[in-house]
Amino acid sequence: MAAFTLATAQARFDAYAAAELALAGGAQEYSVAGRAFKRAQLSEVHNIVVFYQNMVDRLTRDQVNGTAGARVRRVVPLDF
Repeated sequence: MAAFTLATAQARFDAYAAAELALAGGAQEYSVAGRAFKRAQLSEVHNIVVFYQNMVDRLTRDQVNGTAGARVRRVVPLDF
């Protein structure tokens, strides 16, 4: 089971993207989900936006491909 649904990830992405735009546009402070961000923390907000964008992209891709969850790969240890 994914930690986030597509709808939850999209909602959080939208909220943090709005915060990033507000901070980049000159707002001195913005709050999302109980956390207050100041202009100096624009890079932190940007990192969170990138995180949620990647999550939305992955969840959308999984939904389109009909896959879900982590990929399982086979690992064969080498004896030296």
